[in-house]
Order: sequence, then C-alpha cells, then structure tokens
Amino acid sequence: SIRRKDPNSIIMLVDISLDPIPEEHMKIINEKVDVYVDLSQNEQVRRLTMDRQKNLSEIFTLLNVIHLLKTQNQLQEIMQSVKRVFKITGRGELEDDFDIKDYDDENLVGKFVFAKRLPTWMGEVRHGATHLLNTRLLSFCSSLLDTYFEVLQKNIPLIRDIDLEHTHFVNIPKDKLVEFDKVHMKCMVASTGVWHHD
Repeated sequence: SIRRKDPNSIIMLVDISLDPIPEEHMKIINEKVDVYVDLSQNEQVRRLTMDRQKNLSEIFTLLNVIHLLKTQNQLQEIMQSVKRVFKITGRGELEDDFDIKDYDDENLVGKFVFAKRLPTWMGEVRHGATHLLNTRLLSFCSSLLDTYFEVLQKNIPLIRDIDLEHTHFVNIPKDKLVEFDKVHMKCMVASTGVWHHD
C-alpha cells in the first residue's frame, strides 16, 4: 500500500522477529523494500520483546533506527533526500483515501503529524496524559530526528505508569504537533484481530 500511494517512497522494514525469517520470505521482503534493518539480534530489543514489554521494545527499536539513520553512511545519504519520515506499524495498511500530497503543505515543515488526539481511557490522569496520540501511523519532518530521539528517551521512565500512546501525548512538543482528523490507514490489533481505521 505504501508503494501504491507513493511510488517515490523509500521503504525501510525494521525486523525484530524472535524467530529467523524463512529464506523464501526474505526473498519477497527484499524485493518489496529499499532498506532492510535486522534488529532481531539486538540484545536489548530482543530481551524486551521476549519479556513482552511491547512499549519499551518499540521505543528501543525506534531509538536504534534513528541512531542508524544518523550514523550509517548509506542511510545518511538516503536521509539527505528525505523530507518527511513516516512510521507505520507492520500490521498497518494505507487506505484508498490516503494522499501523500496532504503532507506537502509548507505548514508541516518542522512538525509532527498524528491522528487527532483521543481522550485518555485511564481512570486516573498520570503525568498530564489527559489524551493519547495513536502511534500506528505518525510522521515527522526529517529535521526533527534529534527531537524525536529526545521524545523517545523522555518516554522511557513514564512507561511504568502509562503506555506509549499516552507518553507521546505528554512529550511531543505541542508547538510542533499537527493533528489530522484522519490519517487514512487501517490496522489489525494483534490482541483482538479487530481492524481500526485511523
């Protein structure tokens, strides 16, 4: 769905699988993506994944990816041509209404884009998390790599009390936040099999 909606996209797949991917699957993956990043043997990410620490596993995966984008020569070269970075969950799919041109707006330079915030479902507000920001599909201007790295680091100590979506609401700078009514993606929730349409 990414290639269909934006033929010029550079697709990076980040793998944190606990089990090795069969060779025939790897062949398909390599034909579909521009960059394959294997973090399955990263000790910290692997331990968190095995311990079912999904929120922390995702944070450390993203921290590792940003580090690679900033330090690995091939990825640094790619980043020079990238205006906006999208993070989409592996279970997600862009819907027919998704239009990459929605992100060409000059008002989005230096901004994060999330689907419109949702009120917290928690009975007690913690750390000022009155709302949450869905992280199934988010994007940010490539100039915000360092800022997002800092946001993720600030999220870590909050995870014991609130989840990833609430920590993003707390720590994304509000002056750099743009919320779309819809980001036009669907995602199957792993625990329930229910499709969400954001």
